[in-house]
Amino acid sequence: MTKNKMEFAHIPVGKFMMGSNEYVDEKPVHEVTISKPFYLGVYPVTQKEWKSVMGNNPSYFKGDNLPVEQVSWNDVQEFIKKLNEQEGGNKYRLPTEAEWEYAARAGTTTRYSFGDDKSTLGDYAWYNANSGSKTHDVGQKK
Repeated sequence: MTKNKMEFAHIPVGKFMMGSNEYVDEKPVHEVTISKPFYLGVYPVTQKEWKSVMGNNPSYFKGDNLPVEQVSWNDVQEFIKKLNEQEGGNKYRLPTEAEWEYAARAGTTTRYSFGDDKSTLGDYAWYNANSGSKTHDVGQKK
């Protein structure tokens, strides 16, 4: 899409083992087939992108390049509806849980997409130990 400058990655078809034996709510591990390719946003929707479609910014932490937050599933459905109307089609939707996990795993079978070693997690993600309890500009991690 060019209007809002969102960037998308093509995710091909494939199979993967979904879930984890480490957490009760992720059991059982089972094979999932992604039978149709799809596109997934490379970054979370930014506040600038949200404002360009919705005309408002519900986020607690403010900044054009920060991810939009404080939105419900219903809010996101309205965003997608308006985005599809602006683009003149019906190509945008949320990924399924399986699609999201398949893309996030990036073909790996390790605990994290970058391996099993948690010591480098901060190079790849903002989380409670390195975020300072706030959001950060999208696209700043590996």
